[in-house]
Amino acid sequence: MEDQVLKKTGAWIEKEENIRLALLAGSRAGKKGRVDEFSDYDITLFVKDISTLLSREEEWKARFGTILVQLNERSELGNEEYPTRLILYEDGAKIDFAIFDMEALQGIIERSQIPGWIQAGYEIIADKDGMGKTLETLSQNAPEKKPPTEEEYQAVINEFFWELTYIAKNLKRQELWLAKYSEWVLREETLLKMLEWYAQSKHNWQYDTQYRGKRIKHWLDREKYAQLEKTYSGSGTAENWRALDALITLFEEAAREVGQHLGYQYPEQLAGKVVKYINIPSSS
Repeated sequence: MEDQVLKKTGAWIEKEENIRLALLAGSRAGKKGRVDEFSDYDITLFVKDISTLLSREEEWKARFGTILVQLNERSELGNEEYPTRLILYEDGAKIDFAIFDMEALQGIIERSQIPGWIQAGYEIIADKDGMGKTLETLSQNAPEKKPPTEEEYQAVINEFFWELTYIAKNLKRQELWLAKYSEWVLREETLLKMLEWYAQSKHNWQYDTQYRGKRIKHWLDREKYAQLEKTYSGSGTAENWRALDALITLFEEAAREVGQHLGYQYPEQLAGKVVKYINIPSSS
């Protein structure tokens, strides 16, 4: 069955002389069969003049249906920020339009620095000047993923144990909001990074761990994912302490394995002192 969103996109771009190159990125551009009804359409547009396109945005956004809710954001590329329109339509289609000018595209080509969302895979929707072929060549020659340096490895571990003290402090104060906030920072900034390294280390670092933990159940091995499930909790104090204990165990196991794989020393003394300092209640 023909994809109606992409059909409408192609028809619009064909008539819009201002748009010179359009890409479909994200999961819908992949070949892994991981697309479902909730998958976004990540559409990247390279245009001659951004202001001209935005001056008529209500018109072209309406081509895709009735908008339920929209968020206007900015995407960074190089040292510049560019407009992004995140739109959920009433029929359930979610389309993210990232809009860049041709100078941004030229900068990518001249610097040979392919953004991560392009390296992750894309399809060309329209290529009016042949620039997409140049982009494809650069993507094929993009450098392979590299393991973390020892400095990066130690920095993530140090940040993990630093943030851990805030979670414990706020649990003891029964400040659940602040404890959960610190826990989320710890998960996003350190635990996820270590789990990504753990998974990549088992595949010579050339392994797609996707974005912000997306499909982690698929790319993390079964044992570690089962451990990850135990790190979640509700609002009870005791269950939060149990979850925190499980979180520490998961992080330490993953970090030790990554360290062993790379020949880096895991800071056992630091870890032991911090765990002793936070003093998880035995009743948990």
